[in-house]
Amino acid sequence: MQAPCPFLPVAAAAMSFRDLQIARMHGPESAYRVNLQYAQWLWQHGLPARAILAMDKALFLCLSMSHPAVQANPLPYAALVWIVRNAKVDQFLGNPRIHYQHMADRVRGCKACHKAIRAWACWHLVCHWRPDLPADEQHAFSAPDWPATCASVAEFFGEAEGKCLEAMLEGTMPEVQPVITIA
Repeated sequence: MQAPCPFLPVAAAAMSFRDLQIARMHGPESAYRVNLQYAQWLWQHGLPARAILAMDKALFLCLSMSHPAVQANPLPYAALVWIVRNAKVDQFLGNPRIHYQHMADRVRGCKACHKAIRAWACWHLVCHWRPDLPADEQHAFSAPDWPATCASVAEFFGEAEGKCLEAMLEGTMPEVQPVITIA
């Protein structure tokens, strides 16, 4: 088992997708927390691509930074950057750049605009912090530029989230908070 991601909460000793199903039944606060814990568990078990998918589920609950669940466990933007920068060569990372490119351009359903703008934010972060990852040249898309992305995030989710993202692309990673143990 590898060292934990410092930007995710402590995971239970044993976890599976079933934990996510149970958490969803208890509402978005529980689902958010358990998705981040599961992301940590997946990361520690050498599954960075699946950890990113679990973080996506947390992000796409569309909770704002003022929500109590997010106050307890920050949005996983810093965790995403940390994971894409720290995944080992022999671990399957996939291509997060293409993942977010496709997701942002194709998201549908409830709060699709909100989810798309967070996916574009993740796409920009991955492109900045892992410029070696290739784009999908066969997928025609039109991404908002970084200032427009941050402005949309601020509009949909609050100014604090927009400023947090701006700082991350400027090279300022949030300070590592003590890892929170959640029962």
